[in-house]
Amino acid sequence: GILMVVPVILYLFIPFYRKLNVTTAYEYLELRFNSLIRVICSLAFILFQVGRMGIVMYLPAIALNVITGFNIFLCIGLMGVLSLIYTMIGGITGKGSVLYRQENVDSIRAQDALQVVILLGGAILVVIVAVFNIPEGFSGIVREAAVDSKFSLGSFDFNLKQSTLWTVLIATFFTNLTTYGTDQTMVQRYMTTGTEK
Repeated sequence: GILMVVPVILYLFIPFYRKLNVTTAYEYLELRFNSLIRVICSLAFILFQVGRMGIVMYLPAIALNVITGFNIFLCIGLMGVLSLIYTMIGGITGKGSVLYRQENVDSIRAQDALQVVILLGGAILVVIVAVFNIPEGFSGIVREAAVDSKFSLGSFDFNLKQSTLWTVLIATFFTNLTTYGTDQTMVQRYMTTGTEK
């Protein structure tokens, strides 16, 4: 679904936001409707993010707690402190600023690259560790997955009342369109780059 969204975001949403020269998605709502709509939508986004942050902090804290044996509240606190430090020294633009500066482009790219290395490296490491700790290794994983139909793409019937390949693609298209087209965390990334390209 995300692959279908990329051209729409690239050719419609990003040029639209950059032409308006807004710093938030909610500025557009105020321009289009009124300040009450902007405030309501901003508050809804903030409430969503607070709930999301709770989950985002708690789930890795569980894993960290299991691996290290540290108290779960200590794990949450450590991740919170590290996140605050990261934001204060770098964040989206570096040097604690919420505004874009040309000299911070390399800093942004380096931070994004580091995030990709950590996330992708962690995922690859988990797969490698799992393969070596499962009897029969990779072939055992493939065999078990095939037995449980894990390689199936689902039904190809065009039936919108059932969970088919087409309904999943449609749902993920609109879910990703919402996330990458209107979520303030994404819009601010579009607006903090030096050029539209």
